[in-house]
Amino acid sequence: MKTMKQAQQPPHITALKEQMHLKALMCSMAYEMQCLGLAYGWQNWSASWPSSKPNWPQPLPNLHATKLLKFAHDERLALHHALAYIAANLHRHEYAKKPALQIGSTTLHWLGGSGKPILFVPSHINRGYILAVDKNNSLAYQLVNAGYATYILEWNSPDDVEMHFNLQEYITERLLPAMQYIQAKHGKMVVAGYCMGGLLALASAQLYPDMVAGLVTIATPFDFNQRRFPYVAPNADSIANLNESITAQPISSAAIHMMMQMPQVYNTNRKLIALGRKLIASDTNPISIDKVFTTVETWAVDGIDMSWPVFKSCVQDWLQENAPYRKSWVISGQVINPAIVPAPSFSAIALDDDIVPFSSALPLSSALPNNKLVYKQTGHLGLILSRKAGVGPELLTWLRSALL
Repeated sequence: MKTMKQAQQPPHITALKEQMHLKALMCSMAYEMQCLGLAYGWQNWSASWPSSKPNWPQPLPNLHATKLLKFAHDERLALHHALAYIAANLHRHEYAKKPALQIGSTTLHWLGGSGKPILFVPSHINRGYILAVDKNNSLAYQLVNAGYATYILEWNSPDDVEMHFNLQEYITERLLPAMQYIQAKHGKMVVAGYCMGGLLALASAQLYPDMVAGLVTIATPFDFNQRRFPYVAPNADSIANLNESITAQPISSAAIHMMMQMPQVYNTNRKLIALGRKLIASDTNPISIDKVFTTVETWAVDGIDMSWPVFKSCVQDWLQENAPYRKSWVISGQVINPAIVPAPSFSAIALDDDIVPFSSALPLSSALPNNKLVYKQTGHLGLILSRKAGVGPELLTWLRSALL
């Protein structure tokens, strides 16, 4: 029988708890596999197991195995503590204002400010509110507080029409109307793309130069074939199977989350185990975990469904064919080429980024003709979440000079 508290949970919280359960299963299974690898003496453990370890070595001596079991027990307990804590404190960020514009399932949010406009375009995998979770430190609010009219385009799971959209249609039928709305109110804008959203921002800066005063790319992948890029391109047979599998149903956010998280699962586990140890120790030494942390952890499992055509574009055009880097990515009949983007541009790269490594993002900055490059000793999220380690101060300096 459901309790009153459970019965009153909003549908999105129920969905988030299901996503968190899947993440917990993935993290736990990965940890058990890692322990198995250590117990059998595999060195340089990696996600490529077992294909890279065809000859299974003998188990380690019993004494070592006994210590390992105790160590694994303590780490496993810490991992489960952390996962349980996050699951119990899921908190989706809510925008303070109603959407400025609704276009299909896509919403345009105005955060504040009345000065020169800037439009943030997030990745088509995660929600855009990650740019605005903290009114004191988040990148978007740093711009609001500096007076810029700041907007975020929020992708949502596709509706019946968008179920058949490809990337071109999301640009021309969703991003373009948002840009037209902002231009009518404020004039030419800066289009700022985060992660994969930077590629959509790049395309808009080339396709609609009369609307774009500047281009910003933040942790944006460009060369998908770099050795350190964590996501492996599928082979031709996989692409053929993908083409045969395309249906009217979207790819679920849960499936996308699993695919995106698998290459990062060991790094994720390390962070969760560290948190779990602090939580266990907090019985005697209380710790404070702020709301921003739980919001970010919620965001990590709060993805959106993706239409099959968009999924195919990401897998085939970007991962397999490396079309942006090879200048074969075509939108509205134009080859998207950074070298011909007329607007001044700003690129931010994180040196400790495990999702978009420096070597993948740098070629975009190098290809843009009038580009200011900034790199920071932080991670993928640190660029946009931290006032100290993030890119906000450098971006504000560039905006003041570029928008004269």
